[in-house]
Amino acid sequence: MEIFYAPNLKQHPQLPEEEAYHCIRVLRHQAGDRLRITDGLGTFYDAELLLADPKHCTLAILQEYVQPVKKPSLHLAVALTKQTERWEWMLEKITELGVAGITPLLSQRTERKRIHPERLQKIMIAAMKQSQQCWLPVLHPLCSFTDFIHQQEGQPLYLAQVDPANRLNLREAYSGGQPAVMMIGPEGDFTPEEVTLATAFRAKRISLGETVLRTETAAIAACAQLVFMNLKNAAGA
Repeated sequence: MEIFYAPNLKQHPQLPEEEAYHCIRVLRHQAGDRLRITDGLGTFYDAELLLADPKHCTLAILQEYVQPVKKPSLHLAVALTKQTERWEWMLEKITELGVAGITPLLSQRTERKRIHPERLQKIMIAAMKQSQQCWLPVLHPLCSFTDFIHQQEGQPLYLAQVDPANRLNLREAYSGGQPAVMMIGPEGDFTPEEVTLATAFRAKRISLGETVLRTETAAIAACAQLVFMNLKNAAGA
């Protein structure tokens, strides 16, 4: 089923211009058609298309379906990659998997220092719609490693590492059913100073497997493992 995104649907029962254009010009919807819409905040709406205008489709809300917030919450902080396309591809996939929050991370070995939040938001919206979800992940501002660590004081922190010393397998460190904040480093891994700081904030150093993964692959692997363990935990509850 096609899903459209309208963040303020109850206050303004119409599609944003980009969504309206796609609805009318690309998908050829007409007045009287029934649409499925999400606000990205946990609600699906069935609505009737009243005015088929490619700039602002007017709607009549027929029914709404409130979905509970996803628990436990999964937050990934991922170092920027050299190539923008790789990080954006990762963002798309972890959105599809159901991550709740994403922080672009600047570590000491990060080479790229800028992001384009508007473009990233569009990627997340498209991934949310494609995967038939109604919760849009929170895209947090670009943040340095040190600032991020201090902001997470008291949170269940996990630090993915290539260095084989003093690591736990993720399945050993995380049993499911609890919120998790996972940090994924850049090419070359986190520096010893960053690891020391994270450890001081009680971050658990974990392994994602026996092979060395690219940053974007590690983020997807971590997210998939956490989601699977939570599903398994819920099934056993």
